[in-house]
Amino acid sequence: MFDRFRKSFLLVKESFRLLMLDKELLLFPLLSGLCLMLILLTYILPVFAAAFRGEEQSDFFIGALGWAWLFGFYILSYFIGIFFNVALISCVAIRLKGKDPRFSDGIKAAFRNIHKIAAWALVSATVGIILRSIEERSNFLGKLAISLVGMAWALLTFFVVPVMIFENLGVFASIKRSGQLFKNTWGESVIGQFSIGLLFGFVILLSVFAFVGAVFLGAFAGTAVLVTGITIVGIVFVLSMLLSSVLQSIYLTALYTYASSKKMPSGFSKEFIAEAYRKK
Repeated sequence: MFDRFRKSFLLVKESFRLLMLDKELLLFPLLSGLCLMLILLTYILPVFAAAFRGEEQSDFFIGALGWAWLFGFYILSYFIGIFFNVALISCVAIRLKGKDPRFSDGIKAAFRNIHKIAAWALVSATVGIILRSIEERSNFLGKLAISLVGMAWALLTFFVVPVMIFENLGVFASIKRSGQLFKNTWGESVIGQFSIGLLFGFVILLSVFAFVGAVFLGAFAGTAVLVTGITIVGIVFVLSMLLSSVLQSIYLTALYTYASSKKMPSGFSKEFIAEAYRKK
C-alpha cells in the first residue's frame, strides 16, 4: 500500500511537470468555472425575484417547477463541466503523444463530440437528480447509503469521458468500458485522486485560515491590509482549484492511455505507470 501511495504521488508530480509545458490548460477549468457562475446567477436571480414579489410565486418555484428547475440547472452545469473537460483531456492526449497542443485544439475536439457531451450530461443529471430526490426523503442511514451509491457511480464512470471521445462509444457502452478499466486500475485511480485532493484540500484549508487571519489583521491594521490579504488568499484559492482540476485530468488521461493501449504516455516514467499494472 505504501508503494502505491509513493508511485501515485510521483505520478501526480509528473502530471504537474507536464502542466508546466502547457500552462494554457488552466484556461479550461477557468472558463468552465466562469460559465458555471453565470448559469448559477441565471437560475438564482429569478428565484430571488419571485420571493420578493410574493409568497405564492416563490412557492411556485419551490413546488410545481422546483424539480424541473433543478433538473435544468443540473443538465446545463454538467454540460459546461463536461464540455471543457473534454477539451482539456483532448489537449492532454495530444501532449501525451509527444505533440504540442493548442487551446483551439481542445475547443474543436469538444465541439466534435458535442452530441456525446450532451448525452452524458443528460445521463449524469438524471442520476444526480434521482439520488438527490431519494436523499432528501431518507433518514440518516438512507442518506449514508445514497452517499455510498453516489461514490460507486463516480468510480464506475471514472473513465467515461476519455472512453467516449477516444474509443467512439456511446454513453452506456462507455460506462461499461469505464468500469472494466477502473477494475484494472482501481488502486492507482483512487489513491492518485486522493493524493491530488488531499494536497490541494490542505492548501485550501490553509487559505481559509489565512482569510480569517486577514480579516482579524485588517480590523487592526486598516482597510488596505484587509483588502490586500483577502485578494492574495482569493488568488491562492482560485489557483489551487484550477491546478487540482487540471492535474486530475492529466492524471486520468495518463492512466487511461496506458490502461487502454498498454503504450507508455510520452513524458511519464515507466516505473510510475507500467509497473503499477503488472500482474502480481
